[in-house]
Amino acid sequence: MPPAPCSPGGLLVRAVLFLLAAWFCVPWVMAVADPAALGPSPAAGMVAALRQLHGLEPRLTADAARAMNQLFPEGELFTYSFYGYAIVNLHLMGNEAERRELQAAPKLARLIARIEGLRGAPPFAENATLTPEGGIIFAGQLNLLRAGYLLAGGEAATIRERFRTASSELAHAFVDAPVPALESYPGLVWPVDSICALASLAHYERLIGGGLPPAVEAWQRWTTASLDARTGMPPAQITGAGLQVEVPRGCALSWMLAFAPDFAPELSRRLYDRFRREWWSDYGLVAGFREWPVGYAAGGMDSDTGPIIGGIGAAATGFGLAASRVNGDSRTHRRILRQIELFGLPAHDTSGHKTYFFGAVLLPEILILWGRTVTPWVAAIADPLAPTSTHLAGGGDGGLQVGVAVTASVVLLLGCAWSAVSCLRRLAGARQWPTGFGYGVLAGHVVVIAAWLGFGWLRWFEAMAPMLLLECVEARLAAHRCRAAPDAAGRGQLA
Repeated sequence: MPPAPCSPGGLLVRAVLFLLAAWFCVPWVMAVADPAALGPSPAAGMVAALRQLHGLEPRLTADAARAMNQLFPEGELFTYSFYGYAIVNLHLMGNEAERRELQAAPKLARLIARIEGLRGAPPFAENATLTPEGGIIFAGQLNLLRAGYLLAGGEAATIRERFRTASSELAHAFVDAPVPALESYPGLVWPVDSICALASLAHYERLIGGGLPPAVEAWQRWTTASLDARTGMPPAQITGAGLQVEVPRGCALSWMLAFAPDFAPELSRRLYDRFRREWWSDYGLVAGFREWPVGYAAGGMDSDTGPIIGGIGAAATGFGLAASRVNGDSRTHRRILRQIELFGLPAHDTSGHKTYFFGAVLLPEILILWGRTVTPWVAAIADPLAPTSTHLAGGGDGGLQVGVAVTASVVLLLGCAWSAVSCLRRLAGARQWPTGFGYGVLAGHVVVIAAWLGFGWLRWFEAMAPMLLLECVEARLAAHRCRAAPDAAGRGQLA
């Protein structure tokens, strides 16, 4: 049986597929080859980062943020807080014109109000009796966002006063506790959960002045004296009296080392150097930070770790994107960025906004933006008018990742081109006009393409879905006609 003739609509779909493949593959290969080019820099990279931020903004609805609780119990809080931290990073790194475009302070004020509304919601409702109210995760991240608001030039007296009173409450809670690590939930203490609160206290000292108990100094002394004997790193969980409950974990260490340089730079650098030396695993195509210490067999996956592959933890490596950058490890930072670009399913819409994972999961995209823009806030406090962009020299090894991206792109483009040429040949050989249904399918394709070009938020895979569906229906009907034609001819000969 001869192949079914290709329709004009089918040719249009194949041509659009080839163009979309080129649109996806070219920036994809470029991003894998030089991932820092898409991160904040004084030139085009800053524009790309702002576009990514603006692309996330309309998606940051209450329902979308609440859905992130399925990833972490505190997912809604993390969605708001880390989006806010990314805004502060971009404000501090931008020049005057970029800061005017960003309008950081109003955005941060709205995020602060949203987080305030979570105080009585799960899982923080069970922490009403704790000091601070809501638990240290909630109180610490909210207070750090208040510090960011003031750094971004926010002038609301209510936020400034609340930052003052909350900082005093936090500082007294730290020095009054048996150890300078406060409860996340009743009876449960994870030292990393206190990190954002401690960072906010360090910023208070610089933004408003002294007068608070020395919580940061107490934390540094206790942390140095309480390192795990086997790994030399801070434990992941302790009792209220400071006894170790759980061995150090990669996700907690990466998180801690992403914030610690703002208030304990020397300790952070020493711990990060050990973390990079002893917790980094490299399998060629995939590399990252381990979730559990080498040789520790009792660990597994949970809601904090994300997927673990070959010992490499998704959360440990994801937060390691920020930890490596802020601790000056450009080689590791770019290596992790390459993997995100290679495996993160990046896509652009027609407005230039970039998404990862097909835009289906909001929080990881926000964490990627925060991790690639994280910058010490301390330098900005010293000189609020100076951009704090840090040049990350050294590219790291990425030949294998680039090779995979180039090979996959060539295969995809050749496949799309072959399909389009084959369809064109069949259409020319058919020497017949399409049926009325064929014209309808062609019109449907045109409408979908026009909608895709007209609505910037419509991504390429959302536009291609109805086009491919129409193409499948038409192909089935064409195949049915091809089968029916010989039958009709045979009946005519018999007659």
